[in-house]
Amino acid sequence: MPRIPLNPAVLNSLRNRISRAQRSNYYREMSSNAKEATIIRPPQAPRSVVVVNWPLRDGGVGAWGMAIGLVLIAVVAGVISQSRVMGTVCFAALVTATWRLWLPVTFEFRSRGVIYTVLGRSRQIPWTHIARFEVRPRGVLLFPDIDLSPLASLRSVYVQWNEQKAAIMEVIKFYSSAQVSVASTKTYLNEAIEDPEN
Repeated sequence: MPRIPLNPAVLNSLRNRISRAQRSNYYREMSSNAKEATIIRPPQAPRSVVVVNWPLRDGGVGAWGMAIGLVLIAVVAGVISQSRVMGTVCFAALVTATWRLWLPVTFEFRSRGVIYTVLGRSRQIPWTHIARFEVRPRGVLLFPDIDLSPLASLRSVYVQWNEQKAAIMEVIKFYSSAQVSVASTKTYLNEAIEDPEN
């Protein structure tokens, strides 16, 4: 097929028309895509969860059996040593060592961390200080480090579910997986939803 020579002015005019048509199609596609664009929002932080652990009240027969066992150990220590003072000291030491059995502990899982309160005194464990957690049948263990030795549980904090397993796990997974700092967390949270009383 023979080539037909084109005038350069006609050729430039055709190029300009084609590029204008392509640009208008591009902008038309962009504007239709912009209408369909979705708003990307950060994940919604779960509500704070409050759980009260009081094994003497909630533990049933097992907790009362442990209390009776402590008394028996103290009596045996007093009889063996032939001293009431030694029995009393032994009982006091056992009661002190097992204080979580006798006193109610309130745990609150919030955006800033886990706050636990005993006898009106509170202590906060920030999420950055919880390195890992282990799910147990009746509760969860929160560890300050990733040490996997058998003695690591001595440094952990144990929280019983008290029928709030799903809510507690939602909060723990949200904050521990993200390792969100307090400052960045506050930008995502609506404080009125998280804590309407304050």
